[in-house]
Amino acid sequence: MLRPFLIVGVGGSGGKTVRAIRQALRFRLEQENWNKGIPTGWQFLHIDSPTAQDGIEFPAPLVTQEDYLSLVPNGVTYSTIHDDVVDRVEPAFARDVRRSLPSPSEVKVPVHLGAGAYRAVGRTISAAALDEIHERVKTKVSLMQSPTADSELKELSNALGVQIAGGVTPTVIVISSVAGGSGAGMFIDVAEAI
Repeated sequence: MLRPFLIVGVGGSGGKTVRAIRQALRFRLEQENWNKGIPTGWQFLHIDSPTAQDGIEFPAPLVTQEDYLSLVPNGVTYSTIHDDVVDRVEPAFARDVRRSLPSPSEVKVPVHLGAGAYRAVGRTISAAALDEIHERVKTKVSLMQSPTADSELKELSNALGVQIAGGVTPTVIVISSVAGGSGAGMFIDVAEAI
């Protein structure tokens, strides 16, 4: 049977890759005369800093709002995110954590637009949003493991002539650039949250 997948794109490049994969899958399924869309067992998630998805010029459709997770709420600055991370740790460790993060006085990046190619800024953003990442991933995994997802994958397996066997383990793929700010800074925390 076809395997359930969660494909997570982190940062701008990761998100564009997820968009291209979705588009290619749609085309491939259409070629096989499958007109029911992408099965629920195949979930996609784009995690990034910008409040709104960017990359409109990229030749694949944006993901749905359910498939996009912005880690920077509208109007929030890096200073607010930095302070949130420091406030979460025990006071005895606050100084060490503060030293490991870029200083708010030195970060001039408008984080609602991205991490500005600064990995440490991306890492700070994801560290502040671990709970949100974990919750969205849990939602995606629940969808992948639903009875609907299972029946759709069985039906698609039959349509494609793929042998059906029970007990298929889900696969998770995390895609990120290692040269940018958001994706390169966030992918470790995203993998940990998954």
